[in-house]
Amino acid sequence: MQNFIYTVIILAFLYRLINSIKRKKPKKPWQELLKKSTLEMRAIPNKRLVLMFGIENSFTTSSPHVHRRFLRSTIKKLESIAKSDWKKATEFVCQEVEERRYNAKVLGSLKLSSLVQCLTFRFIMYEFFSSVQPPRDTTIEKLTKKINSLWIKSKSFEIEKLEVLETEKKEILQLLSETMSEKVEEGNKNPFNIILPAYETLWRVVSHCFLETVFRASPEERLVYYRIARRFIHNPSLNTLNENGFEQINMNMIVKETLRLYPPTRRIYRLFDGMKDCVDVESLQRDHVIFGPNANKFQPRRWKNIEQEKLEQYLPFGYGKFKCPARNNVASMMIAILSSTLILKMGGNCTISKNLGKDPIPSERNSFDDIELTIINDENFKNLV
Repeated sequence: MQNFIYTVIILAFLYRLINSIKRKKPKKPWQELLKKSTLEMRAIPNKRLVLMFGIENSFTTSSPHVHRRFLRSTIKKLESIAKSDWKKATEFVCQEVEERRYNAKVLGSLKLSSLVQCLTFRFIMYEFFSSVQPPRDTTIEKLTKKINSLWIKSKSFEIEKLEVLETEKKEILQLLSETMSEKVEEGNKNPFNIILPAYETLWRVVSHCFLETVFRASPEERLVYYRIARRFIHNPSLNTLNENGFEQINMNMIVKETLRLYPPTRRIYRLFDGMKDCVDVESLQRDHVIFGPNANKFQPRRWKNIEQEKLEQYLPFGYGKFKCPARNNVASMMIAILSSTLILKMGGNCTISKNLGKDPIPSERNSFDDIELTIINDENFKNLV
């Protein structure tokens, strides 16, 4: 009898041990890299952003003190935004889109990139720098063009051209000074410390969301997206963001699918053992093994009852030690407000100048430069909704 009890105990122990081993999956190389990342491993590849924009934040520093200080102030601001009146913020964005739609109707058309970049920049200023007098569109357009230009140059600059780049940095800081109505200095008080991460996270994601839901969707799906956007805009809140209607999808699923197919940071770079290593986020989130044969397709319904394995390979807001502090709700709400407003205010009223094809829309920062929106009155669409 005693031997039998010992045998049962041993078998139970072995059973637990085997299950524990099964549950503990080996880490993938990209997971290992991001888990063991240090501030220095992240800061060195991002040194180019210091040279171009004069910033000092968590992305560019190897100092724990600077990192903690930036994180504390950012989290405090995000908490304030999360508790703010989203309805009022939505009304602000709607008014901005209405003005641009009217101007486009007078002029005949407008560039998609100009529309979304200007709208995104204004929304960031509204949320993060509400005390600043709203700048003119011409100033914002100059500034966003300069941001894009310097960002591209930063990826391939040559040491011998540092003097030229220093001049360009002074020019963009002068433009930012005009925008902020005060002199902007390099370092930890530079508004770009907040503006750049927010702007770079938002504008291309919003552009892709608008194009996918309005110009790539079937007429039936387009109508579904329009109704979801309308429901969200009428009551912009976390509850509405996650609330399913009869369509069985919600605005948050649309946002998540956009972030999956078009991550704001396509590649994450780390310096490891003197070599620059790269995590290809875009490829990971389009992996056919994980997300299925339709991984390259925009299908928000995949987020209904999604499996844990897929969530583990979904990292638009980072992974490991350095995750975006806005990941829980502020980023999703801002994307949802901008995208829903464009879907609602422009979706049934414009055509585009470019055939988007069937593959994922290109994600390079100049991919939208040749897309013109022409204002029309789609009475058939209006009658459907």
